[in-house]
Amino acid sequence: MIVGFFKTSWRVLLLFLAFLALAWWQDVLVFGVPEGLDGSKALYFYTLQVGLYLLGAGLLIKVLDVFLWGGLVAARLGGPAPKLLKSSSSAVVYVLAVTAILAFVFGQPVTGFFTASGVLAAIIGLALQDVIKDVFSGIAINLDAPFRIGDWIKVHIEEIDDLHPGKVLEINWRTTRVLTEDNNEVVLPNRLLSEKVVTNFARPNDKTRQETTLVLEHEIPLDRARRILQAAAIAATEVEGFVKGSIPEVFISGTDDGGIEYTIRYWFHPWVGLSPGDAKDRINTFAIDYLLKAGLIPMARNEVLVRQWDAELDSLAEPDPRLMLSRVELFEDLSTEAISILASRALLKSFSAEEDLITSGEQGSSMFILVEGILHVFVTINDEDVKVAQLTPGMFFGEMSMLTGEPRSATIRANTDSSVLEISKDAIDAVFDQEPLVAEQITRVVAARRLKTSMASNADRSKATEDDVENLTAQLMGKVRRFFGK
Repeated sequence: MIVGFFKTSWRVLLLFLAFLALAWWQDVLVFGVPEGLDGSKALYFYTLQVGLYLLGAGLLIKVLDVFLWGGLVAARLGGPAPKLLKSSSSAVVYVLAVTAILAFVFGQPVTGFFTASGVLAAIIGLALQDVIKDVFSGIAINLDAPFRIGDWIKVHIEEIDDLHPGKVLEINWRTTRVLTEDNNEVVLPNRLLSEKVVTNFARPNDKTRQETTLVLEHEIPLDRARRILQAAAIAATEVEGFVKGSIPEVFISGTDDGGIEYTIRYWFHPWVGLSPGDAKDRINTFAIDYLLKAGLIPMARNEVLVRQWDAELDSLAEPDPRLMLSRVELFEDLSTEAISILASRALLKSFSAEEDLITSGEQGSSMFILVEGILHVFVTINDEDVKVAQLTPGMFFGEMSMLTGEPRSATIRANTDSSVLEISKDAIDAVFDQEPLVAEQITRVVAARRLKTSMASNADRSKATEDDVENLTAQLMGKVRRFFGK
C-alpha cells in the first residue's frame, strides 16, 4: 500500500517538499508575507504560501485515497469505495485549504466569507432543491451502504411496474445507474432510492432465495406432481450460479377451481453470471420439460379446462406407457402395433431416493426408461463408486443386457424418488416375432449410441462413420440372435 502511494503521489510529494523547504528557508511557513514587501517579492511570497496550502491539500487527498478509501473502507466494503464519498472528502479538504489561505495568507476575516456564502447557498438551495436532495441522499446511501456496486437490486416503484431487477453500475452525486436484465441502463435519482423500498438480492450474505409457481390439474396426485417438479428443480440447479448443496423445495401454495398451484423455491447467487430472471427461466424450463415428458401440461392460472378424455388415455395418476415409449429414441421408429405390444408388457416401477435400480456386474435381461425423477450412473474405479453421468426423464439404460444378456456395466442409483418403465426380454421378443426387422432397427440405434459415447471420450473427438455403425451393428446382431435364439 505504501509502495502504491509513492507510485501515484511522488510528483505531488516532491513539489510539496520543495515548497515547504522554500517557505521554511524564507521563514514564511504559515502567516502572510513580511511587512514592507510589495510588487514581485510580495507576489513571490503569496505564490509560495498558496502553493504550499494547495499542494498540502492535494497530498492529503492522495493519503486519504490510498490509505482510507483504498485501504480501510475498501476492505470493510469488500470492494472499491464509492466515487461519491471520495469526491465529497476531496471537496471538503479543498474548502478547508481555501479557507486557510484566506485567513492566514491574505489575512481576510472568514466570518464574512461564510456569511456571504450562506446567503448565496440559501438562494441556490431554493432553486436546486431536488438536486440537493439527490446529493445528500447519495451521501446517505454511500454512508449507510444499503447496496454496493455490483449488487443486484429491485426498486419497488408503484409508478414503474415493469422495472426489473438490475445490477448497480455506479453511485454518483445525483443518480444511481442500474443495468437491468434487458441490458438497458436505468438512471434513478438518489432521492427516489432513499424514499422507496429496495430489495437487495446480494444481502445479507452471498445467496438469495427465489421462487416460481406452476398450476397443475386437481386430478394429478400430489406426490407425483411434487416428485416431477422436485427432480426438475434439482437438475436445473446443478450449474454454476445456484447454491451448491441447497435442495429446492416444492410445496402447494394455493388451490381453486382452476387447479393446484405448486411453488418451487431455490437458492442462487445473483452475481455469478446468473440474474434473477435467468435463474427463474431455467427452473421453469426444466419444470415444463419434465412435466411434458411425463405427459402432463401446465395450465394458465385461471384457465377453464374442458376436455373429453379417451378412457384408455386418461392417465393423470400414472404415466401412459405408450406415450413414453413413442418418445424414446430407441423405439421412435416402431409402428403403433409394436409400441402397443411393448406398452402392454411394460412394468412401471418406483424407487426411493438413494435406492439402487441395477448393480454393476449383476446379470440382467431387461432395460429401463426413466419416467420421473433423476438417476445417477456410477462405475467402480479403484474399489470406489464414481459418479460418471446423470439420467433425466426420457433417457433409457440397460439396453445391452436386454439385447445380449451382458452383465450390467454400471450401477444406477436414484437421486430422487423416481419411476421407471421396465422392458423385459420377453416383451421385446414378442415385438421381434411380429416385426422381424425391428431387431435390426433397435440394434442399429444401440450401436450408434455406443459409438457416439466411445468417440466422445476419445481425445481426437472424431465422429463415427456409417461404416463404423454398420460394422458394430453386425457384431451386435450376432449376439442378439444368439441370446434370443433367432
